[in-house]
Amino acid sequence: EGNFQQATQYAQEALDLFRETGDKKGEAWMQMVQGQVSRGYGKYYDALGRFDMALRGFRDLYNDEGCAWTLRDRGTVHEALGHYSEALADYDEALRLFTVLGLRSGQAWVSADQCVVYTDRGKLDLAERACHNAIVIFHEQGIRRGEGWALRAMGDILRERHNYGDARSYYEKAAAIFGALGDRVDLARVVNAQGALSFDEGEPLAAKEYYEQALSLAHEQGVRQLEGRASRGLGDVARVMRSFADAERYYQTAVEIATDLDTPAELRAVLHRQGDLCHARGQSAEALDRWLQALALDRRLGHPARQYLQEKVDALVTAQHLEETYAELSKKLL
Repeated sequence: EGNFQQATQYAQEALDLFRETGDKKGEAWMQMVQGQVSRGYGKYYDALGRFDMALRGFRDLYNDEGCAWTLRDRGTVHEALGHYSEALADYDEALRLFTVLGLRSGQAWVSADQCVVYTDRGKLDLAERACHNAIVIFHEQGIRRGEGWALRAMGDILRERHNYGDARSYYEKAAAIFGALGDRVDLARVVNAQGALSFDEGEPLAAKEYYEQALSLAHEQGVRQLEGRASRGLGDVARVMRSFADAERYYQTAVEIATDLDTPAELRAVLHRQGDLCHARGQSAEALDRWLQALALDRRLGHPARQYLQEKVDALVTAQHLEETYAELSKKLL
Protein backbone atom coordinates (compact mmCIF):
# COMPACT_ATOMS: atom_id res chain seq x y z
CA GLU A 1 0.00 0.00 0.00
CA GLY A 2 3.04 2.28 -0.04
CA ASN A 3 3.00 2.82 3.75
CA PHE A 4 6.77 2.61 4.19
CA GLN A 5 6.95 3.97 7.73
CA GLN A 6 4.64 1.29 9.09
CA ALA A 7 6.34 -1.38 6.97
CA THR A 8 9.72 -0.39 8.39
CA GLN A 9 8.47 -0.77 11.95
CA TYR A 10 6.79 -4.13 11.37
CA ALA A 11 9.73 -5.54 9.37
CA GLN A 12 12.26 -4.61 12.07
CA GLU A 13 10.08 -6.11 14.81
CA ALA A 14 9.69 -9.32 12.82
CA LEU A 15 13.41 -9.46 11.99
CA ASP A 16 14.32 -9.13 15.67
CA LEU A 17 11.87 -11.89 16.57
CA PHE A 18 13.17 -14.25 13.86
CA ARG A 19 16.76 -13.68 15.01
CA GLU A 20 15.83 -14.38 18.63
CA THR A 21 14.15 -17.66 17.68
CA GLY A 22 16.86 -18.69 15.16
CA ASP A 23 14.41 -18.73 12.24
CA LYS A 24 16.79 -18.30 9.28
CA LYS A 25 14.02 -18.45 6.68
CA GLY A 26 12.02 -15.74 8.43
CA GLU A 27 15.16 -13.63 8.81
CA ALA A 28 15.86 -13.86 5.06
CA TRP A 29 12.30 -12.86 4.18
CA MET A 30 12.47 -9.82 6.47
CA GLN A 31 15.82 -8.78 4.99
CA MET A 32 14.06 -8.84 1.64
CA VAL A 33 11.15 -6.77 2.98
CA GLN A 34 13.56 -4.22 4.45
CA GLY A 35 15.23 -4.04 1.04
CA GLN A 36 11.86 -3.34 -0.53
CA VAL A 37 11.26 -0.50 1.92
CA SER A 38 14.70 0.99 1.25
CA ARG A 39 14.02 0.76 -2.48
CA GLY A 40 10.70 2.52 -1.97
CA TYR A 41 12.45 5.39 -0.22
CA GLY A 42 15.02 5.56 -3.02
CA LYS A 43 17.86 4.30 -0.78
CA TYR A 44 19.12 2.04 -3.53
CA TYR A 45 22.50 0.96 -2.21
CA ASP A 46 21.05 0.12 1.17
CA ALA A 47 18.41 -1.91 -0.69
CA LEU A 48 21.10 -3.77 -2.65
CA GLY A 49 22.84 -4.69 0.58
CA ARG A 50 19.59 -5.99 2.08
CA PHE A 51 18.77 -8.01 -1.01
CA ASP A 52 22.27 -9.51 -1.11
CA MET A 53 21.90 -10.63 2.52
CA ALA A 54 18.48 -12.10 1.81
CA LEU A 55 19.78 -13.91 -1.28
CA ARG A 56 22.64 -15.48 0.69
CA GLY A 57 20.17 -16.62 3.32
CA PHE A 58 17.81 -18.20 0.81
CA ARG A 59 20.64 -19.90 -1.06
CA ASP A 60 21.97 -21.37 2.19
CA LEU A 61 18.48 -22.76 2.78
CA TYR A 62 18.07 -23.99 -0.84
CA ASN A 63 14.89 -21.91 -0.98
CA ASP A 64 14.32 -21.31 -4.70
CA GLU A 65 11.17 -19.26 -4.20
CA GLY A 66 12.93 -16.85 -1.86
CA CYS A 67 15.84 -16.61 -4.29
CA ALA A 68 13.49 -15.84 -7.18
CA TRP A 69 11.66 -13.04 -5.39
CA THR A 70 14.91 -11.52 -4.13
CA LEU A 71 16.52 -11.62 -7.58
CA ARG A 72 13.46 -9.92 -8.99
CA ASP A 73 13.67 -7.20 -6.34
CA ARG A 74 17.41 -6.73 -6.80
CA GLY A 75 16.87 -6.38 -10.52
CA THR A 76 14.49 -3.46 -9.96
CA VAL A 77 17.21 -1.63 -8.02
CA HIS A 78 19.76 -2.23 -10.79
CA GLU A 79 17.20 -0.84 -13.24
CA ALA A 80 16.67 2.27 -11.12
CA LEU A 81 20.44 2.82 -11.05
CA GLY A 82 20.66 2.42 -14.83
CA HIS A 83 22.54 -0.90 -14.57
CA TYR A 84 20.49 -2.54 -17.29
CA SER A 85 22.64 -5.60 -17.99
CA GLU A 86 22.70 -6.52 -14.30
CA ALA A 87 18.94 -5.98 -14.06
CA LEU A 88 18.19 -8.25 -17.01
CA ALA A 89 20.52 -10.95 -15.67
CA ASP A 90 18.65 -10.97 -12.35
CA TYR A 91 15.29 -10.98 -14.14
CA ASP A 92 16.27 -13.89 -16.38
CA GLU A 93 17.31 -16.04 -13.43
CA ALA A 94 14.22 -15.06 -11.44
CA LEU A 95 11.97 -15.91 -14.39
CA ARG A 96 13.67 -19.28 -14.78
CA LEU A 97 13.06 -20.10 -11.13
CA PHE A 98 9.46 -18.89 -11.17
CA THR A 99 8.78 -20.97 -14.28
CA VAL A 100 10.25 -24.11 -12.69
CA LEU A 101 8.20 -23.46 -9.55
CA GLY A 102 5.03 -22.76 -11.56
CA LEU A 103 4.49 -19.39 -9.85
CA ARG A 104 2.47 -17.37 -12.34
CA SER A 105 2.40 -14.24 -10.20
CA GLY A 106 6.20 -14.18 -10.08
CA GLN A 107 6.39 -14.60 -13.84
CA ALA A 108 4.05 -11.63 -14.25
CA TRP A 109 6.09 -9.36 -12.00
CA VAL A 110 9.30 -10.21 -13.81
CA SER A 111 7.65 -9.57 -17.18
CA ALA A 112 6.50 -6.17 -15.94
CA ASP A 113 10.01 -5.39 -14.73
CA GLN A 114 11.61 -6.52 -17.99
CA CYS A 115 9.21 -4.22 -19.78
CA VAL A 116 10.59 -1.21 -17.90
CA VAL A 117 14.19 -2.02 -18.85
CA TYR A 118 13.27 -2.60 -22.48
CA THR A 119 11.44 0.74 -22.54
CA ASP A 120 14.42 2.53 -20.99
CA ARG A 121 16.65 1.02 -23.69
CA GLY A 122 14.26 1.93 -26.51
CA LYS A 123 13.37 -1.71 -27.34
CA LEU A 124 9.66 -0.99 -27.51
CA ASP A 125 8.50 -4.14 -29.31
CA LEU A 126 10.09 -6.33 -26.63
CA ALA A 127 8.68 -4.03 -23.95
CA GLU A 128 5.16 -4.26 -25.31
CA ARG A 129 5.23 -8.07 -25.49
CA ALA A 130 6.52 -8.37 -21.93
CA CYS A 131 3.97 -5.86 -20.67
CA HIS A 132 1.07 -7.62 -22.42
CA ASN A 133 2.11 -10.93 -20.83
CA ALA A 134 2.17 -9.27 -17.40
CA ILE A 135 -1.25 -7.66 -17.81
CA VAL A 136 -2.82 -10.98 -18.87
CA ILE A 137 -1.43 -12.88 -15.87
CA PHE A 138 -2.14 -10.14 -13.32
CA HIS A 139 -5.75 -9.92 -14.52
CA GLU A 140 -6.08 -13.70 -14.53
CA GLN A 141 -4.69 -13.93 -10.97
CA GLY A 142 -6.65 -10.94 -9.65
CA ILE A 143 -3.47 -9.06 -8.62
CA ARG A 144 -4.72 -5.49 -8.78
CA ARG A 145 -1.50 -3.72 -7.81
CA GLY A 146 0.46 -5.66 -10.41
CA GLU A 147 -2.18 -4.85 -13.02
CA GLY A 148 -1.81 -1.17 -12.14
CA TRP A 149 1.96 -1.39 -12.53
CA ALA A 150 1.68 -3.06 -15.92
CA LEU A 151 -0.95 -0.59 -17.12
CA ARG A 152 1.34 2.30 -16.19
CA ALA A 153 4.22 0.60 -17.99
CA MET A 154 2.08 0.17 -21.10
CA GLY A 155 1.25 3.87 -20.90
CA ASP A 156 4.99 4.62 -20.86
CA ILE A 157 5.51 2.50 -23.98
CA LEU A 158 2.68 4.23 -25.83
CA ARG A 159 4.00 7.64 -24.79
CA GLU A 160 7.39 6.69 -26.24
CA ARG A 161 5.56 5.75 -29.44
CA HIS A 162 3.80 9.18 -29.35
CA ASN A 163 0.42 7.45 -29.08
CA TYR A 164 -0.71 9.96 -26.51
CA GLY A 165 -4.43 9.24 -26.46
CA ASP A 166 -4.01 5.55 -25.63
CA ALA A 167 -1.20 6.33 -23.19
CA ARG A 168 -3.51 8.64 -21.24
CA SER A 169 -6.17 5.94 -21.10
CA TYR A 170 -3.71 3.44 -19.60
CA TYR A 171 -2.46 5.98 -17.07
CA GLU A 172 -6.01 6.78 -16.00
CA LYS A 173 -6.77 3.08 -15.47
CA ALA A 174 -3.59 2.64 -13.43
CA ALA A 175 -4.34 5.73 -11.33
CA ALA A 176 -7.85 4.44 -10.61
CA ILE A 177 -6.45 1.11 -9.37
CA PHE A 178 -3.83 2.69 -7.10
CA GLY A 179 -6.37 5.19 -5.78
CA ALA A 180 -8.79 2.39 -4.92
CA LEU A 181 -5.98 0.46 -3.19
CA GLY A 182 -4.88 3.48 -1.19
CA ASP A 183 -1.39 3.11 -2.70
CA ARG A 184 -0.26 6.74 -2.76
CA VAL A 185 3.34 5.97 -3.70
CA ASP A 186 2.44 4.20 -6.93
CA LEU A 187 -0.22 6.83 -7.54
CA ALA A 188 2.56 9.44 -7.41
CA ARG A 189 4.45 7.47 -10.07
CA VAL A 190 1.43 7.53 -12.36
CA VAL A 191 0.75 11.22 -11.77
CA ASN A 192 4.38 11.99 -12.67
CA ALA A 193 3.85 10.02 -15.88
CA GLN A 194 0.66 11.97 -16.60
CA GLY A 195 2.66 15.16 -16.17
CA ALA A 196 5.27 13.94 -18.66
CA LEU A 197 2.51 13.04 -21.11
CA SER A 198 0.88 16.47 -20.87
CA PHE A 199 4.29 18.09 -21.34
CA ASP A 200 4.93 15.98 -24.45
CA GLU A 201 1.53 17.03 -25.77
CA GLY A 202 2.51 20.69 -25.47
CA GLU A 203 0.27 21.41 -22.47
CA PRO A 204 2.67 22.84 -19.86
CA LEU A 205 -0.03 24.18 -17.52
CA ALA A 206 -1.70 20.77 -17.31
CA ALA A 207 1.72 19.18 -16.81
CA LYS A 208 2.44 21.63 -13.98
CA GLU A 209 -0.71 20.56 -12.14
CA TYR A 210 0.20 16.88 -12.42
CA TYR A 211 3.78 17.45 -11.31
CA GLU A 212 2.69 19.54 -8.32
CA GLN A 213 0.27 16.79 -7.29
CA ALA A 214 3.01 14.16 -7.67
CA LEU A 215 5.45 16.27 -5.67
CA SER A 216 2.90 16.65 -2.86
CA LEU A 217 2.22 12.89 -2.79
CA ALA A 218 5.92 12.01 -2.86
CA HIS A 219 6.73 14.48 -0.08
CA GLU A 220 3.84 13.18 2.02
CA GLN A 221 5.17 9.62 1.68
CA GLY A 222 8.83 10.57 2.09
CA VAL A 223 9.83 9.12 -1.29
CA ARG A 224 12.72 11.32 -2.43
CA GLN A 225 13.24 9.62 -5.78
CA LEU A 226 9.72 10.63 -6.82
CA GLU A 227 10.20 14.11 -5.37
CA GLY A 228 13.22 14.47 -7.63
CA ARG A 229 11.31 13.24 -10.65
CA ALA A 230 8.48 15.71 -10.03
CA SER A 231 10.99 18.53 -9.50
CA ARG A 232 12.62 17.69 -12.83
CA GLY A 233 9.21 17.88 -14.49
CA LEU A 234 8.43 21.23 -12.90
CA GLY A 235 11.80 22.45 -14.14
CA ASP A 236 10.85 21.42 -17.67
CA VAL A 237 7.58 23.34 -17.40
CA ALA A 238 9.28 26.47 -16.05
CA ARG A 239 11.92 26.29 -18.79
CA VAL A 240 9.47 26.17 -21.69
CA MET A 241 7.46 28.98 -20.07
CA ARG A 242 10.74 30.93 -19.86
CA SER A 243 10.62 31.19 -16.07
CA PHE A 244 14.33 30.48 -16.03
CA ALA A 245 15.00 31.22 -12.36
CA ASP A 246 12.27 28.77 -11.32
CA ALA A 247 13.59 26.18 -13.76
CA GLU A 248 17.10 26.51 -12.34
CA ARG A 249 15.75 26.07 -8.78
CA TYR A 250 13.71 22.97 -9.64
CA TYR A 251 16.56 21.39 -11.60
CA GLN A 252 19.01 22.05 -8.77
CA THR A 253 16.65 20.30 -6.34
CA ALA A 254 16.46 17.34 -8.71
CA VAL A 255 20.26 17.24 -9.06
CA GLU A 256 20.72 17.28 -5.28
CA ILE A 257 18.27 14.41 -4.80
CA ALA A 258 19.78 12.32 -7.61
CA THR A 259 23.26 12.95 -6.21
CA ASP A 260 22.22 12.06 -2.67
CA LEU A 261 20.53 8.87 -3.86
CA ASP A 262 23.39 8.10 -6.28
CA THR A 263 21.06 7.47 -9.22
CA PRO A 264 23.11 8.15 -12.36
CA ALA A 265 20.23 7.55 -14.77
CA GLU A 266 18.14 10.29 -13.14
CA LEU A 267 21.16 12.60 -12.77
CA ARG A 268 21.85 12.17 -16.47
CA ALA A 269 18.28 13.19 -17.32
CA VAL A 270 18.48 16.32 -15.17
CA LEU A 271 21.89 17.35 -16.51
CA HIS A 272 20.53 17.09 -20.04
CA ARG A 273 17.75 19.48 -19.11
CA GLN A 274 20.09 21.85 -17.31
CA GLY A 275 22.01 21.99 -20.57
CA ASP A 276 18.78 22.81 -22.40
CA LEU A 277 18.16 25.61 -19.90
CA CYS A 278 21.66 27.03 -20.36
CA HIS A 279 21.20 26.88 -24.14
CA ALA A 280 17.88 28.74 -23.90
CA ARG A 281 19.64 31.45 -21.87
CA GLY A 282 22.39 31.79 -24.46
CA GLN A 283 25.03 30.19 -22.19
CA SER A 284 26.67 27.98 -24.80
CA ALA A 285 29.75 26.86 -22.87
CA GLU A 286 27.66 25.98 -19.83
CA ALA A 287 25.19 24.07 -22.01
CA LEU A 288 28.03 22.08 -23.55
CA ASP A 289 29.40 21.22 -20.09
CA ARG A 290 26.01 19.92 -18.84
CA TRP A 291 25.31 17.96 -22.02
CA LEU A 292 28.71 16.29 -21.94
CA GLN A 293 28.22 15.38 -18.28
CA ALA A 294 24.91 13.79 -19.26
CA LEU A 295 26.55 11.84 -22.10
CA ALA A 296 29.25 10.58 -19.74
CA LEU A 297 26.56 9.10 -17.49
CA ASP A 298 24.48 7.61 -20.32
CA ARG A 299 25.18 3.88 -20.62
CA ARG A 300 22.53 3.39 -23.31
CA LEU A 301 24.94 3.06 -26.23
CA GLY A 302 23.02 3.20 -29.50
CA HIS A 303 19.84 4.52 -27.86
CA PRO A 304 18.07 7.17 -30.01
CA ALA A 305 17.91 9.62 -27.08
CA ARG A 306 21.67 9.38 -26.58
CA GLN A 307 22.29 9.83 -30.29
CA TYR A 308 19.98 12.88 -30.29
CA LEU A 309 21.94 14.47 -27.45
CA GLN A 310 25.24 13.81 -29.24
CA GLU A 311 23.81 15.53 -32.33
CA LYS A 312 22.87 18.55 -30.19
CA VAL A 313 26.41 18.68 -28.84
CA ASP A 314 27.93 18.48 -32.32
CA ALA A 315 25.61 21.21 -33.65
CA LEU A 316 26.40 23.52 -30.73
CA VAL A 317 30.16 23.03 -31.07
CA THR A 318 30.01 23.84 -34.77
CA ALA A 319 27.66 26.81 -34.47
CA GLN A 320 29.49 28.45 -31.56
CA HIS A 321 33.04 27.40 -32.54
CA LEU A 322 33.56 25.56 -29.25
CA GLU A 323 35.98 22.96 -30.59
CA GLU A 324 38.69 23.78 -28.04
CA THR A 325 36.25 23.75 -25.12
CA TYR A 326 34.77 20.50 -26.39
CA ALA A 327 38.19 18.87 -26.56
CA GLU A 328 39.05 19.95 -23.01
CA LEU A 329 35.72 18.83 -21.55
CA SER A 330 35.85 15.53 -23.44
CA LYS A 331 39.22 14.68 -21.91
CA LYS A 332 37.83 15.35 -18.45
CA LEU A 333 34.36 13.78 -18.79
CA LEU A 334 34.25 11.18 -21.58
